[in-house]
Amino acid sequence: MSRDPSNAHQTTRITILQCIIWVSFTAATALVQLPCEFVDGNPIPTLFLKGGSSPSTFQGFVLSLMAAFAGAYSSLMVHHIPQIASACYYLSVISMTSAVAFLSVLAVSQVRSPGADGVVGIDVAEQ
Repeated sequence: MSRDPSNAHQTTRITILQCIIWVSFTAATALVQLPCEFVDGNPIPTLFLKGGSSPSTFQGFVLSLMAAFAGAYSSLMVHHIPQIASACYYLSVISMTSAVAFLSVLAVSQVRSPGADGVVGIDVAEQ
């Protein structure tokens, strides 16, 4: 029995799109639950402000999540138009990758900041 490679590819693509929808929706739901502070009129979770990262990094993360969700959902809805579905698929994968990159920058800024909770910084100038 031979499997149709295009059918396996389509199943893999649908699974990836479903994962992107689940991850982006779950992350957005979790972000709404976090306590926020207003910076320049925009709500930023206090969790991401402790590391000293800029608010624009968080906004880039949220924008990437929104684009990933929109691209994945659109790709699943217009599966009968292959060119548009493919473009939406690539948009969602690239957007989810950039969301992970933004989240990594936010996490690294949390770890490297001397004022973060649990991290001891050594000021060399005082010695």
